[in-house]
Amino acid sequence: MSLILINSTGHFETISWYPILIVIATILYASSVNIIKNKLHEVESIHISGFALFIVGPPSGIYLFSTDFISRLNSNPHAIISLGYVLLLAIFGTAISIVLFNKLIKSSGALFASSVTYLIPIVAMIWGLADHENLGVFHLFALVAILSGVYLINLKKKEVAHE
Repeated sequence: MSLILINSTGHFETISWYPILIVIATILYASSVNIIKNKLHEVESIHISGFALFIVGPPSGIYLFSTDFISRLNSNPHAIISLGYVLLLAIFGTAISIVLFNKLIKSSGALFASSVTYLIPIVAMIWGLADHENLGVFHLFALVAILSGVYLINLKKKEVAHE
C-alpha cells in the first residue's frame, strides 16, 4: 500500500493507478501459475506459451501498426538494429523463458516456481538505487514484509512436512 500512496520523496500523495495495475497483474500471475499446475498439467508447455503469446500478439500488433512505427523504421538508420535487439529479447527473454517457466511449474509445483518472483522486489530496489532513486523507510519496510511473508510460508510448509 505504501507504493500506492507514497511518492519517491517519502511524502503522501493522491492514489496513483499504476501500482494498482501491478497488484492486478500479480493476482493474474498467481492465478495463471495455479491454473497451469492444476488444470493444464496435461497440455505441453510450448502449447500453453504459444496460446498465451497468440492472445497478446494481435492486439499488440494492431497497436504497433497504428503508430508511426513503419515511418520510423524507414527513416532512422539505427531502427533495424534496434528492432533486431527487440526480437532477440522477445525470443529469448520472453518466449523461451515462458516455456521453461511453464515446465518448471509442472515439474516442481506452483509454489516453488513462483518463489523465483520473490527476488523481484530486491532486484527492483537495486535497479532503483543504481538509477539514483530515493529509498525510503517505507520501501525497506515493504521489502521486509514481503520477505518475512515468504519465510513464514516456507516455515509453515516445512513444519507440515515434518509432522
